Amino acid sequence: DMSFYGMGFLYITSFALSLAYGMFQKRASLAYKRRSTTMNDYAICVTGLPQSATDESVLRNWFQEEFAKALGKPQDDKEVQVYGVSIGYDYTDRMWEVECMTTRLIESVEVRFLHYNAEETTAAIAEPQGTTLDEMLAEDKKRVHAWFEEGSGQEMRSSGEVFVVMRHKVGVQAVLHHFSQPGVALHYEHGEDRLRLRFGDVKNEPVSTC
Repeated sequence: DMSFYGMGFLYITSFALSLAYGMFQKRASLAYKRRSTTMNDYAICVTGLPQSATDESVLRNWFQEEFAKALGKPQDDKEVQVYGVSIGYDYTDRMWEVECMTTRLIESVEVRFLHYNAEETTAAIAEPQGTTLDEMLAEDKKRVHAWFEEGSGQEMRSSGEVFVVMRHKVGVQAVLHHFSQPGVALHYEHGEDRLRLRFGDVKNEPVSTC
């Protein structure tokens, strides 16, 4: 009957419009990227590093030296100047702990700026009972500090992925172009292993390297 054909027509039309909308969104996103400068225009995503590579200053110097050698440039050339390295840490073994800390931190901000009583928050994630929100935040700070303190026995390990932040946009373009060529690769020496690194665009904003 007519209702059946009508529903079929609406289904096909809505499907076609959703595809057209998706294409329009992608084109608009690419057009915005071409017109605008954002943090990810200065960053390169590098994967393949060992989990033990967590010293940002050492990695920064290593990448700058290797980029200079690979591109045949002096280290003060704008195409190889590295501003900093932001490490993607692997916290899968403490994900619940991080989520609890994040909840408490958000609630502390709400208490501070929305001016309600700390006892009214949902931070009953606290243990033991009766611990104040400020006390929990202080304890959280100590725990997180231990994650980044060498020799604490609780150090965070890298996921093997880092953001290499360049000082100049031209540096990102030069490095990505160089290592995208056939037969060109950068290797990281790790003990007896020689790890091949992979380079790619950054799809999201890297965190601050300041």
